[in-house]
Amino acid sequence: LISLTPSKRSVFTTLGSRTLAVYCTHYCFIYILFDLFDLKGALASALPSAWHFALIAVGVLVTFICSNKWFDKGVSFLMNYKIKLKKE
Repeated sequence: LISLTPSKRSVFTTLGSRTLAVYCTHYCFIYILFDLFDLKGALASALPSAWHFALIAVGVLVTFICSNKWFDKGVSFLMNYKIKLKKE
């Protein structure tokens, strides 16, 4: 598997370095889209024969949104934030 890994940088290399942001934030988008707005039902009624492909497209879109550099900066800030507790 390592021999198949490319040695040059690409768009996927940049997105792959932000996996923590995707991992931490994607569930919020999935919850909003599927539980609050019932996206699966809306796609099934709008595209009866191709709603599976639309769900894949939504997943890819959510991944690209969550791998945005702004999400990565926010998640990195939260993960590296040190809270100092006072001893009383």
